[in-house]
Amino acid sequence: MKTAQKILMIIAGALSIFMVIIWAICAGAFFVCANSDKYILDYIAEHPDVTEETAKAALMAVGIMFAIFALFSIINAALSFKAISTDRKGLLVLNIVFAVLSSVMVNLVGAIFGLIARNQKKE
Repeated sequence: MKTAQKILMIIAGALSIFMVIIWAICAGAFFVCANSDKYILDYIAEHPDVTEETAKAALMAVGIMFAIFALFSIINAALSFKAISTDRKGLLVLNIVFAVLSSVMVNLVGAIFGLIARNQKKE
């Protein structure tokens, strides 16, 4: 179990770094679209029931959401690399929480394996 935890945490850390890049690109794209008058006007032309303010607000909201995912992925990467060879319950629980928040579920499995190995070591 301990070896599986180490391998999964390394993979989770690398995947989290990759996801930071992906989330940042997505956030940047939505921020650029929200500030592009041409894009907004083209969108309004295709959807006449949407106002300019509503379109900008929706694009900014999605951009902010992706930026928050990027932030959670940064934290997730740091926690994953910290938890490679730990048996501290708090750090493993934080890995589970940030795995869900960042949508990188690999370290959720690694943290569960770490908790199982921690409980087996006590017996």
